[in-house]
Amino acid sequence: MNHDCDVLIAGAGPVGLFLACDLARRGVKARLIDKNEGPTDLSKAIGVHARSLELFQDLGIVDEAIRRGVPQIGALMFSGEHKLVELDLFKLDSPYPMLLDLVQGETERLLIEHLATLGGRDERQVELLEFAQDDDGVTATLRHSDGRQESCRAAYLVGCDGAHSTVRHALDLDFSGESYPKNMILADVHLAWNMPSDRIIMNFAQDGLLFAAPIAGGRDRILGDIPDDLTDITLDVVQDFMNARSPVPVTVSDPVWLTTFRISERQVDRYREGRVFIAGDAAHIHSPAGGQGMNTGMQDAYNLGWKLGLAVHGQASEGLLDSFNDERHPVGAQVLKETGGMLRMIDIKSMVGRITRDTLVGLLGPRETVQKRLRQQLSQHAIGYPDSHVVLNHWHHGRQKIKAGERASDGPLVDSQGNTTTLFEALRGPRHVLLAFAGKAGEGPVRQCADAAAARHGELVNVMVIGGGDGGWGDPGHALHDRYGAGDGAVFVIRPDGYVGLASHPADLGPLGDYFGRVFKVSE
Repeated sequence: MNHDCDVLIAGAGPVGLFLACDLARRGVKARLIDKNEGPTDLSKAIGVHARSLELFQDLGIVDEAIRRGVPQIGALMFSGEHKLVELDLFKLDSPYPMLLDLVQGETERLLIEHLATLGGRDERQVELLEFAQDDDGVTATLRHSDGRQESCRAAYLVGCDGAHSTVRHALDLDFSGESYPKNMILADVHLAWNMPSDRIIMNFAQDGLLFAAPIAGGRDRILGDIPDDLTDITLDVVQDFMNARSPVPVTVSDPVWLTTFRISERQVDRYREGRVFIAGDAAHIHSPAGGQGMNTGMQDAYNLGWKLGLAVHGQASEGLLDSFNDERHPVGAQVLKETGGMLRMIDIKSMVGRITRDTLVGLLGPRETVQKRLRQQLSQHAIGYPDSHVVLNHWHHGRQKIKAGERASDGPLVDSQGNTTTLFEALRGPRHVLLAFAGKAGEGPVRQCADAAAARHGELVNVMVIGGGDGGWGDPGHALHDRYGAGDGAVFVIRPDGYVGLASHPADLGPLGDYFGRVFKVSE
């Protein structure tokens, strides 16, 4: 059946924009609509974590994102005037060991600009009114700013339309959860104080929470809980708030956004209904603790994009699209659990509870094992899909360092012309990549797997022989072999979203064919 577009995306926030960019580079005809006039002029979500910066690297926009933002290399946690612990993000195992404070409007503009380079655009003041789906596609009714209505036929519909999602409501999905019974202040202001400009500040103050993070323009984002009857937020109110909760003297000035909000923690029961999907805030909303919301949404889009690309081109296995819900729904649930837990740890009111919390944080927080775990959680490096039906672990000899379903790890490489690069740079692009590690014994079966993948799936898979001859990729000091535990030779397939789809040692054509059969449509 003819379609006006392959994928209709409702909602042009960071999630919808990222999905549109990802689909465009896959040759998918996507239509991106939003009922608002343009990108938000409010800062809203400000934190882009290391894993999301790696997504930006894959798109080719990470350097510009960092130029526009304010990198944070860590966090300082206080209890009153007493410093409890310092978290060092610069120790992250990532090309971007930081949290980038980049206001949401700037993130949106960056993605809009990149989408334009890919031949796409965002259609503004176009609202999704209703839709109906059948076996062949989705028919949507759209309304333009002049009141004109239009019927749009798409193969798939993705709702990236926020917490009040039209798509979610139309599907009648259960959005269960609860509201947090606290009134919260949000203020973007200039702070004159003796605090480092490259670290986030958090204080478990006597009066409640203080969170402060530098943003562009020489200002800081302030968050914290306030009395329910305090609704008229002025600069004097913010100054009083900071006087009560800052660990050092501070003067507040130059406000650009002062507001209050409430926290809700909710998630839908499923992310897919036939040919319709939801992602981002349409699927899950939670506490701002840890800055996980926008990052989780963009990674929803990253997970879905390559799968929709294969489906649109008739190259996806029968169950591939189901894996979006199977992989991302548990992630959303885990994020809700972790951010809710952080919020409740912060909000302890009893004296005994606060003393216990502060003592444990002060004692355990500096330990490297605890620091590493926190870095992994906050950066979203800890996310993986080990139980997914579209990953395969086939490891029978030696200690395995990176398993199927885990995030791929970066490392140095040398190309056939002798140029130094990194694995993540080499992985950039919309296709699967087969890493054939030659190992100490030479290419052998590894080369057989590489040749078989190139012969059968060359249109969909890039093949990289690491450490072999004949123009392969050089591995200085065998660092990448060591990082992947591939000293004796092994085969890894890296999915387009940067996760290991297959880990096979020894290299074997059987598991390789099994994995590709789980992902690609196998011709008879």
